[in-house]
Amino acid sequence: MSTHAEEAWFELVPQAMIEFDERGFVLRCNTACRTLLGDLEMPRGSSLADASAAMKQLTGWDSPLTLLGLAPGDAPLQNQAQVHGTTGGQRQLLSLVHAHPTPASGQAQRYLCMVQNTSPVALMLQAPIEPDTVSGGLDELGPPGESGPDQLLHELSTILESSPAGIAYLRGEILVRCNRRFERMLGFTPGTLPGQHLNALMAGDPRINRAVTQSTAELQYTGQFESELEIVAPGQPTRWYALSVRRINPRSHPMEVIAVLSDITRIRAQQAQLEALGRDRDLMFSLSGVGIAFVRDGLVQSANPALAHLLGV
Repeated sequence: MSTHAEEAWFELVPQAMIEFDERGFVLRCNTACRTLLGDLEMPRGSSLADASAAMKQLTGWDSPLTLLGLAPGDAPLQNQAQVHGTTGGQRQLLSLVHAHPTPASGQAQRYLCMVQNTSPVALMLQAPIEPDTVSGGLDELGPPGESGPDQLLHELSTILESSPAGIAYLRGEILVRCNRRFERMLGFTPGTLPGQHLNALMAGDPRINRAVTQSTAELQYTGQFESELEIVAPGQPTRWYALSVRRINPRSHPMEVIAVLSDITRIRAQQAQLEALGRDRDLMFSLSGVGIAFVRDGLVQSANPALAHLLGV
């Protein structure tokens, strides 16, 4: 896997992530993390020793001995911090920190910190971090080798399996790699899709077939495709996913694509409830025998037929 593709994975993962080494220097911070942290953002090369108390808590740098005692494969450290935004709001952030595989000789140990907003409002709109998903699957890969590609592959697998989103990397018409969540979201048995032709993915559900066909055509022109996907897996309730597909290489090269699935079932359910409440309100407003009017700034915004009848207008 090329370094370019690996960087694209890191940037497109919707989970906020920050990577740093055992000296406390920030190696990289993805887009989701920059958006979430805002004024707390730690740019590449900055030192956690100079960070705010909240950032030290999130990354575990407030207790460096505990952090440095964390070994690859150990359960991640879980931290929480209260963050006061520049606009006066307050957020509760949760983080999971785990160690990368042992680096090559002479390199500093690296850590990956995943951050989530656990404020009540934010929890309504995002999936939670699942510790079992973070630690699961690493042992199956076996111990990483000393070579760069082996280490890179292991780190990439860690990032993929830690994400609450389903993520897949496609080259041409081959699904080169995806995380288990991607397969489960689409109703496939985990471990069956990597290395398969797109036909295997499209045969699973007509809606998947349609999404793949539409995205392939759109990627030729704009390089990205956004849509929503409804999936009904056998024995499972209906799920809704936001699908984001982006091309990560020039048009002159064989197409390389990253696809991201985010579960929006809860948001869709809330929207449906709001729409139902709106219809009920409109029905009660229209059919009520009581005259009703909505007035704003001295102007009648709307009035029901009963009010018009009572007033004779």
